[in-house]
Formats: sequence, structure tokens, C-alpha cells
Amino acid sequence: MKKGTGKKPEMTVEEIVAIRESLNLTQAQAGELLGGGPSAYAKYEAGSVKPSAAAANLLRLLRTYPGMLDTIRGTKPPAVSVQASAPSPFEVKSEDIGSLTRDDLPELLRRLLAAEAEAYTLPADGIHVADNTDAPDGGEDGRITWEGGPERTRFLPSRRCQFQLKSGRVQPKQAGREMLNKDGVVKDMIQEFLEDGGHYLMLCTHPYTQKAIMERKKRIRDALGGADLKVARDHIQFLDASQIASWTNCHPAVAQWVKEKTGWGVLGPFHSWPHWAGRAEHAVPWVEDERLPAFRTRLLEQVARPCGIARVAGPSGIGKSRLTLQALGPAAKDWSISGLVLYADEAEASPNTINETVQRLADSQARAVAVVNRCAPERHRMLENMVLREGSRLSLVTIDIDKSGTPPGATGLIEVRSPEPAVIKAIIDRTSPGLPPEDRRR
Repeated sequence: MKKGTGKKPEMTVEEIVAIRESLNLTQAQAGELLGGGPSAYAKYEAGSVKPSAAAANLLRLLRTYPGMLDTIRGTKPPAVSVQASAPSPFEVKSEDIGSLTRDDLPELLRRLLAAEAEAYTLPADGIHVADNTDAPDGGEDGRITWEGGPERTRFLPSRRCQFQLKSGRVQPKQAGREMLNKDGVVKDMIQEFLEDGGHYLMLCTHPYTQKAIMERKKRIRDALGGADLKVARDHIQFLDASQIASWTNCHPAVAQWVKEKTGWGVLGPFHSWPHWAGRAEHAVPWVEDERLPAFRTRLLEQVARPCGIARVAGPSGIGKSRLTLQALGPAAKDWSISGLVLYADEAEASPNTINETVQRLADSQARAVAVVNRCAPERHRMLENMVLREGSRLSLVTIDIDKSGTPPGATGLIEVRSPEPAVIKAIIDRTSPGLPPEDRRR
């Protein structure tokens, strides 16, 4: 390009292929959506026809802002904001993904699929992730399937997605060999899934260039073709550390979990549900409490949807925080809600930092459930205004002894009564089994 001409360099075939595949489009779909007809994109990728300047500019725009694809389609924007208006305060990078251990990967995939299911209103019972990726798995470490609803999400290219998890580097030949058993036959579960029209996604925690990613996808397709299984080009995906980080950053609570796992997320006001559950005050095993079922139902009714608000109030020392923890945990009916939780304690963090983080979460249009313990009424009102702003996908739970942050009779107020004596007795039995009778009664 000559200096000062303002003329952009022509797009290479590799760039054109990479943009289409990053958008999870077939050649025909890309041609219809971007102009030129069903066969136009195939000609671009074959190098026989150059895209027009307008088409090239549109491709460059979609590469930077993939969320605009829904605008071009004229469809309703997805439940998750693809291009957020502001960055999330919880952000991981490819090196964070690379720092995860092999044992962490199934949990990461489980959290990503659960968060994706909640964000797009997909049934959680279609998710399965193996706990042990070393056991014989027929080529599958996880899957998600669903009927009805959206045909795809930003990171799930169809209603049937199968995953293989790889820690560290994956050489091209290795990527191909992963598809076959020792006899050179396609592994049972992979063959069944692909023959049924599903998509296969290999997730690798090492970062690669786009050229290297395409080479590994080609080796996978070649291995399948050599074993007499022909699949559509776009039904094979290879996500490297950078792409996994991009997916993770769409879900702030998952990003914070990664940061905690890799040692970079222990500071700051908000933490994941597992970090909250691991606090010292929760060291005593949970004692069955008859208050929990009704409390859980009421709380989830309030916050399982974006912009839901709940104010949990009651006297000091009756277990409000522990009840809230259990209600939002994996044992809840809507188990995926725990993967959205971000917990902070106002007594342990700067109120201004909490405000700033919640504001940034609201601006990012990310889906999360912010829980703030020992939250004063005036703080609740400030946070509520942030959560209810236009475009926000946050929910808010505040916990305090003072219920004045929510008007009397408001639907968001959940008053907690004292536990039954049997609950207190069971807690004492577990924490102080040798306590003298008089001290137990006191």
C-alpha cells in the first residue's frame, strides 16, 4: 500500500476463511448474508473472485464486532451481549487459561456450558461433562444438546456440540489422531455425534495463530476423511487459549473463578460462589434447615432473571448469609445459578470499589448475580439503581439486619426468621460436641 493513498490492502483467502469460520457460518450462509448469493463466498475462498470493497469492509467490521451479525440477519439480539458496551471488570487472558491444570478443565467447561445455558435459556439437563478426562471416553469429554430455542449461541455453533479438552500444546498430527482409535477407526462417540449432524469442538489451553488453528482443523478433517467419515468443514472447530478466554470473559463469574484458580483473583471485592463457600465461617457442615426450601424458591423467583432484586433481612446471627449461600448453590433446582454468583462483603471491602465494580458489570451488559453482604440501606439503593439501568443483565442480592433498603411489602424484600431450636442444637453438636450441658443450654 502506498503511503497516503488510504487504500486498504486486499484481504487474503486465509483471512476470508478465518472470518467466516469465527462467525460459525457455512459458505452459503455467508454469501446470502453478506451479498453475492450462495456461491459467492465459495469463490472468495477459492481465490477465483475478490470480494468488493464494500464486502471486504463489512468482513473487517464483523471480525472486530461479531455481534453485528445479528443486526445483519435482522434477528432478535441474543440474551448475552456479544459486543458489550464496556469491558467487564473480570477479564482473563490466554495465559490465565494456559495456567489451568488438566484437572481444572472439566470444571471450566461445565461452568461455561451452565452459564451459556442460563444466558440463552437452554435446558441445563442437556449438559454432560466427564469428571475424569483420563478415563476412556470414546472421544468425548463433554457435550451440550437442546431442542427448540435458538439454533446456536456465539460460542455454540449448533444445538448439538461435543467437546474434547486438551491441556498444553497439541501438534497437528496429534489433533488428527485424537479422532481415531488404535485401529484407525473413528472413535465411537465422535462418529455417532457427527453422523447425527453435531459439531465437534477441540478446546486447547495453548494459544495459536489463525494459520496454526486452521492447520489443526484440517488435520482433524483429513483424519475423519481417511476413515471414510465425511463431515461439513464448519462442523469441526478448534478453540485455542485466546478463544477460550474470549468465551470465558462473556461470563464474569466464570472469569473470576479462573482468576481464583490461577492465583490472580484473590484480591478485589467480589469472588465466585466456591470462594464464598470456602470462607472460614462456612467450615461447619450444613445442617438441614426447614427454612431453606421456601427461602430458596422465593430468592430464585427474584434473581433468576436479569434485573431481579432481593433484599435479605433479619436479626443478626440467624444464618442469613448461610441460607443465601445454600439457596444459590449447585444444589438449587436451577443449579446453573451458582455459576453466575459474585459475592462481596461490605465490611471487608471499600464501598466505592463495590460500587465501581457493579457499575462496570452493568455497563458491560454481562449476566451475573451480585451478592453483597452486610449491605447498608443506602448502599442497597445505589446498587439497585445501577442494576436496573437500561441494558443491564445483572441481578442483585443484598443481606443486612436492616430491611429499610426496600419499602415494606415490596416483592424484593425477603425477611428471615430465627431457626428452630433443633437447628441450633445440631450446629452446637457439630462444633462443640464436648460442651458441658449448662453451656449448651446457654
